[in-house]
Amino acid sequence: MAEPALEARWAAGEQGFEWQGAEPDASGLRSAVGLVWRSVVLWISLFAMLTIAAWLGR
Repeated sequence: MAEPALEARWAAGEQGFEWQGAEPDASGLRSAVGLVWRSVVLWISLFAMLTIAAWLGR
């Protein structure tokens, strides 16, 4: 849940929201790309296992 003061600013429609998290940088982008690649490899390996199981089940 957000802080009450922050919720009040959103409800009032105030512009100029201040980001209080980490600044985006190149290491964050590399982490995101790594996450995408790991998920792609996971889905490809799952598809390959299902395909092999279907071949062996015949």
